Amino acid sequence: MALIFNNKQARKVKIAKVAIGLIKSQGYISLSLNQLAKEAGVSSGTLYRDFKSKEELLVFLFGNVIRNLGDSMKRFYKSELSAKEKVICFNCYQFFVRMMYPNEGFLDLIGLDKTVFENVDEVTYKKFQKLYDELKSCNEIMCLNFIKNGELNSEPDLLFKVLRQVWFLSRGGVFVANHKIIDQRDYSIDDLIDACSIILDQLDWRTGAGRADYRLIKLKLKSEVEQSKQFNWSDY
Repeated sequence: MALIFNNKQARKVKIAKVAIGLIKSQGYISLSLNQLAKEAGVSSGTLYRDFKSKEELLVFLFGNVIRNLGDSMKRFYKSELSAKEKVICFNCYQFFVRMMYPNEGFLDLIGLDKTVFENVDEVTYKKFQKLYDELKSCNEIMCLNFIKNGELNSEPDLLFKVLRQVWFLSRGGVFVANHKIIDQRDYSIDDLIDACSIILDQLDWRTGAGRADYRLIKLKLKSEVEQSKQFNWSDY
């Protein structure tokens, strides 16, 4: 279903999409709101009414990245995949998008490097932290359901440790996919799926729940990209 925006919402989305392109090409630190206004075809006054500062713009972008990643995660966990395949899908998704669909206009967490966070005020930083914590908590709750549903016979402490390891690995995958020098041809989605599967083998999966069918995983990743192309923008 197509999203319906009022004029202000439509303008903010337009500005945000232009901002994503500029951030991806030149970085957040180099971005100026005057430059953004010119590229987006709006006056500086109009832009400043929508986004009073770069920090406010960044919270809007970051919030929507987190929200849409969370929506994808929920769809993975509601799918017919095995429990293990669901975890793999969530952790391989961003790498898959960047390797298979490099021209899609996504901004990801890896693009917001340490320098960015060091240059925002405390209020903005706390908003970032809240958004990230909500995503992390949602992922943990959904994985705890594997234990409650009898799909996983492991203690929560071990589960959380393994989830941290898989997330750490997935962040490295996105770094590789975004890197300007690393030859991406040396890496594939199968490599990341395989590595995630090995880490997840530390857990005691019940029969069937520990399946890792690469074909099914890649089909689900592809279908999720198609479903997510209508980026679901909202105010934060």
